[in-house]
Amino acid sequence: MKEYIVGIDFGHGETSAWIAPTAPNASNYYEGESLKLMLANTIAERSCYSVIYKDANDNFSIDNLTGNPIGGFKLRISLFRDPINSERKEAFRAYIKEIFKKLLNNNSMLRYQNGNYNFDLCIACPTRWSQDDKVAYLNFFNEALSEFNIEILWVVNESDAAFFTHGNIERYRNKCVLIIDYGSSTIDYTVINNGKKISNDNWSNQLGASNIEKCILESIRNKNDFQNRYNRIMNALSSDGMSHIDICSCLNLELRKEKERSVISNSYPNIHASYNMIAKYTTHFKQSMEYKNDIPNYRFDIDADMFEDIQEYQNCVEADFIQLKHRIDLITNGKKISYVILSGGACLMPWVKPLVENIFEPTLGVDVDNAASFVVAKGIALYARAQMYAHNDYIAKINQTNFKDLYAKADSLAITSSIKQLMPTMINELKSGKDVTGNVIRECFCNFLEGLNSKNENYCHLVQEHLNTLVSKSVADIIKDVIRQVFHIDIDTSDIKLNLNAKIIDWNPSLFTPNGTFYQHFTEWIKKNSNALFIFEWGKVRNNSELNNIIDNTKVALEKIIIDELVVYPENILVQYAEEIKEMTIEQSKQFFFRKQLFETTFKNN
Repeated sequence: MKEYIVGIDFGHGETSAWIAPTAPNASNYYEGESLKLMLANTIAERSCYSVIYKDANDNFSIDNLTGNPIGGFKLRISLFRDPINSERKEAFRAYIKEIFKKLLNNNSMLRYQNGNYNFDLCIACPTRWSQDDKVAYLNFFNEALSEFNIEILWVVNESDAAFFTHGNIERYRNKCVLIIDYGSSTIDYTVINNGKKISNDNWSNQLGASNIEKCILESIRNKNDFQNRYNRIMNALSSDGMSHIDICSCLNLELRKEKERSVISNSYPNIHASYNMIAKYTTHFKQSMEYKNDIPNYRFDIDADMFEDIQEYQNCVEADFIQLKHRIDLITNGKKISYVILSGGACLMPWVKPLVENIFEPTLGVDVDNAASFVVAKGIALYARAQMYAHNDYIAKINQTNFKDLYAKADSLAITSSIKQLMPTMINELKSGKDVTGNVIRECFCNFLEGLNSKNENYCHLVQEHLNTLVSKSVADIIKDVIRQVFHIDIDTSDIKLNLNAKIIDWNPSLFTPNGTFYQHFTEWIKKNSNALFIFEWGKVRNNSELNNIIDNTKVALEKIIIDELVVYPENILVQYAEEIKEMTIEQSKQFFFRKQLFETTFKNN
């Protein structure tokens, strides 16, 4: 484990980052702290807009605000293949790099030394994305960061991460908790009932708060003087070498800023602002009387009432909340929701909490995080750390498992099963034979046992079956214990079934020769467990009654023999096989280990 875990929430509207130390006994910021993407002491000002600026020379920068703003990066990577999104794809790639540089430059605890970073990176994505979308998203990030010699290890759902920021609090256990992560691009939902996720990721939607500025911008564009003003400004920008500026992109960003300011300043739902395009992007006009006299021609006055402009949007959000409530009722049989956790910057809009309270009627209240923009980033880091704790504990317990004993026990059980299932064929042939003596009986039984080797397909199948059962049970117990310790939930592990392609250790053939250890033990054992006639007259031919009695008694007694005491495995081979079984166990059990945790995670190279 590295010294820190860094969770980055690349939101549609803003990006934030959180750092958590990995040491369990870290005394400072045990749950971590927000990282500075922008140099600011207050937490709220440390995040940055998910916008990068492109200048006339096609250079990208977060800090050079005179370029054309490009944002809205929260797209499935498959959509970037569309030529219409090619510029946004390159902008997003550049933005990822710029954010990583900000992390390193603005936060002294993050270090790169001797080719290694002292932290691991994890991210989140919209909850409703498919596994293929998540893998593509992760790969896109790692391609963008390849020049920095670092990789993002995994991606989690945004609403899952938001829950984990709060989910280890005692009061949320044994309750039904709804998490609403209200971001710019999506509203994501996670429902936890009695410590287990019961929601379907497809319940989440595309109703993020960026729709608000889109609605307002559409309203502005429908005004009579918009097109004339737009044309006048574009002509002015072109004459000043700024034709690459997209006026609507600029206005959309400014509307978003004004929307957020109105929430913070309590002026919501009214937005009043004046945005001067030329003043921001040129120097030529600033010094001329023509510019000073013509300022109104280059200015957009924003005067909007969000209650009017976004009423249809609010109705869609309300309808989706109602549908969500219905879905939860169906799964929980009408169980009351205990808490609703609101995360994401959009949850701070004044109308959201009352709407949630009215629809979901949580018995214990609605929690709105005081740093809502960092809930997802924090949850990413904390959940990744918890997974690392669990993974390390799981691997340690697998390594402590005695696979030599498990193989020996599986082999012993397979021998017992073979005696019960495979021996009857040999016995029937023996009983139907002629001139059968005690020596023949002993030879047939020894040959049968010697034949339980890697060439015996039925026997190999029995060893495999018993080994799978024993190892699966051991793995299930380990995973159940680890998940309980780390995530404080009890899980069902009865479906954990491993299929190990293990080799079979063949017995040394000399064990079954007249001077062999097994032959001698077997002879002494027969003497102790058979009648007097059979014991002392090995060469006597037996009649049908005697023969059947001797064979049946031998089989019954043989089932009780402790094979472990008669057979000694070559230690070097047993150690080698046990190591191979352990590696196969780790490889196969990983899928169960990660599936059984609180949330499913998409890992690098999935």
